[in-house]
Amino acid sequence: MIALAPVISRPRESASKYMSHHATIAPGATHVAKVKEPFNPFYVLVVLVGTAFAITTFAYGVMAYRAVSPSTVTTQKSAGQEPTSGEKLMEAVDEYGMQAMGVELAVLGVVTVAAMGLDRLRTLKNNDTSSSTGAKPE
Repeated sequence: MIALAPVISRPRESASKYMSHHATIAPGATHVAKVKEPFNPFYVLVVLVGTAFAITTFAYGVMAYRAVSPSTVTTQKSAGQEPTSGEKLMEAVDEYGMQAMGVELAVLGVVTVAAMGLDRLRTLKNNDTSSSTGAKPE
């Protein structure tokens, strides 16, 4: 384990000491401009694939609940009525739900790792650039 006692017992130092190499504040300025990080396209994919996975998972849960609870679906089928779109969805989830969730989970894992990897590469690149210019990394 990491010993936290030396970190906690250190005397507090002023924030200006830490800010001195990160940003220069002009006299009279009220805030420091934050550097905007570049857009990571993998975050969009994480949200889209995660949403699809959540919808599939909830649909699978509804299908499983309907399978164990009495409902009008069985009476409609026995009466020979045409299935509704919701019932068709439940049939599709029953047939392909586990495969869909497995694929979505695998894609979600790959896209998540890609998003973190791109962030890491950009951080390392920024640290290399700032160390070569003589600036201290954050």
